[in-house]
Amino acid sequence: MTDHPSHSDQGRGHALFDHFRLRRLVRENHGTAITQLAVHSRHPNLVATVGANQASVYDNEHCGNHLDIVTNYTAPASAAHTDDEPRFTCCAWLRVHPHPMDAWLAIGGHDGVIRLLSIARSAEFRRLGAPTAAGAALPALVELQSHPTLPVLLAAYADGSVRYWRLDDERDVSGAETSAETKCSLRLTAEDCQRVWRLKASALYISADGTYFLAGTRTGEIRRVMLPEALMSATTMMADNDDGELLMQPHYTAIDCISMADDDAIVSKSASGKLVIGSLGLREVVRTVQLHDENIDTRSRFGLSGDSQGRVTVYQRYTGEVLREFHHRRANRPVLCCAFAREDRNLLVVGEDGCIWRWDYVDDATLAEWAKFHAELQERQPAATTGSA
Repeated sequence: MTDHPSHSDQGRGHALFDHFRLRRLVRENHGTAITQLAVHSRHPNLVATVGANQASVYDNEHCGNHLDIVTNYTAPASAAHTDDEPRFTCCAWLRVHPHPMDAWLAIGGHDGVIRLLSIARSAEFRRLGAPTAAGAALPALVELQSHPTLPVLLAAYADGSVRYWRLDDERDVSGAETSAETKCSLRLTAEDCQRVWRLKASALYISADGTYFLAGTRTGEIRRVMLPEALMSATTMMADNDDGELLMQPHYTAIDCISMADDDAIVSKSASGKLVIGSLGLREVVRTVQLHDENIDTRSRFGLSGDSQGRVTVYQRYTGEVLREFHHRRANRPVLCCAFAREDRNLLVVGEDGCIWRWDYVDDATLAEWAKFHAELQERQPAATTGSA
């Protein structure tokens, strides 16, 4: 592995988190769990969440210190089952798409349908994996990953399959195929994706250059699957007999998160809380650490792990050293997703309580000003009490 942090880097990590304070608490109106949040890679002020049958997008930067709502999407119940509202499980910002002046958000749910939302238009405009004419539907969605260089979305489903969806079809903005029921202009069925892999996948990660993806499986394996350029020009579904290359099996339970710390270091975590750092070049495990038992974010400069008691632990990704633990006395429900934003200056946490907790970096000058204010307030309190008597 390369680019290991120095002791001074770790020291700066400790000092950085000494300055974090809980600054914002937002409760979403659906009153149920927020299952995932996603921070836009190019516009980090955009933060998306999904919970129940809603997706919300917030501005995390341009409205002072607030988390102000930009748009909210509520999925309608299906026409066939009026009480059957889709429940969203995952979301991802599209890094490449045909309309660079817009921001596209993909959301997936228990109904197996991926809905694409335009933030500029505040509207759903496309569905991927809609039921076929015969009524066949895809399994529930587990994870969505956006390709870094192509208008492509990879989706993992509850049956362990992974599907490759192209997003460069221009029919989505024409309105020619708009459905009266959904108001979206293009509905693609399961037969319209370009590729299906049967991998027993439970977690995905696409490489930085987009040439392959890693799949963490239900059985604890890590597999690498190459992404041929021919997929972008395919007009029909390609064969799905590629099981990928087995790199290692560092876990014995399902992998719920996988990423890469650099070009060689694969970071994965199982549902049991076991964190493993493996070498892509050596095809072997380098380090194992036991962490908390819930959601983990391995895509930041630092690792994050949330537990069933509402705590979030920040750790050093290469060594597993715990740098800081964040917890508030009012947070006592399981953490389902956590992520850094604004160059690790914001820590965003969501979970079963239906709230967004945001911890912010506060500089020395502001901390000193706060300390001065509280000291002056304490000095005035006795005089105020005497005067009221």
